[in-house]
Amino acid sequence: AAAQVTQSIVVNKVAPTVGLQSSLNPALVQTAVTLTATVSSAAGQPTGTVTFLDGTTPLGTSTVTSGVATLTTSTLAAGSHTITAVYSGDGNFVSLTSPALTETVEDFSLSIATGGQSSLTILPGGSGTLTFTLSPTGATFPAVVTLSLSGLPAGATYTFSPASISAGSAATTVTLTIQIPQNVAADVPIHIRGNGFGIESASIVTAASHDRRLAPTHPLRAAPIALAMLLLPFAGRLRRAGKKLGGAVSILLLLVAGVAATIGVSGCGSSGSGFFGQAPQAYTLSVTATSGSQSRSTNITLTVE
Repeated sequence: AAAQVTQSIVVNKVAPTVGLQSSLNPALVQTAVTLTATVSSAAGQPTGTVTFLDGTTPLGTSTVTSGVATLTTSTLAAGSHTITAVYSGDGNFVSLTSPALTETVEDFSLSIATGGQSSLTILPGGSGTLTFTLSPTGATFPAVVTLSLSGLPAGATYTFSPASISAGSAATTVTLTIQIPQNVAADVPIHIRGNGFGIESASIVTAASHDRRLAPTHPLRAAPIALAMLLLPFAGRLRRAGKKLGGAVSILLLLVAGVAATIGVSGCGSSGSGFFGQAPQAYTLSVTATSGSQSRSTNITLTVE
């Protein structure tokens, strides 16, 4: 019989395969991105943990379950990130780092277009346009961008062209059109005071002010109106007198009436600097671009005269 022989055998750990994927790349800033690491080997099922790194900064650690470890993060800043997954190893498998994954995180900006204006003056019933530029930090927008406007006066409307920007689009110029409704004049009550010169104020309803009262008319401005009302009962006699005296008197009367009408019209508009003597009304509007959970805004000034 041969003597017993003892032999030492070394069984080395196996190097698994470690892969890394991202659920969204490129991604919008502060958007949740799920990183998935797969750890596999023909020699068996690896166990242990995976630590995800942004460069050398740990993002978090996850347990390997059925060969998969995941981590969801929304803290990546705008820019380019080098992400790796470091497998810890176990009793049968060595520690291993995955190939690097470049994760691109993008942002976007909203600004007044080059050469454009940040203010707009529109008369009632009119419209006006402003232009804006939407720009991604990268080459294209990672998600759809929609536009909205707030702060308009009652009854005013707006449109954006284009109304939204598709994912994958480059920097885009957007046109904003604002439409102001036409003024609506109410019935004008006229009351003659004892001195014959007190014409009460007229109420004008506008989109900017639903109850704006014009200042009481100055006696001199009301004089042409009062004079016309006083002469109304004598219109027939004046007409007959005009026929007798000839065309000269008629022409003279027409000239007097024209001057009186001119004074009346100029008097009505001299009480303010806006439409029909109404003071201009300024509004601060906010233009907002929204993509995912992110929004960017810029203010503009609208003046309605």
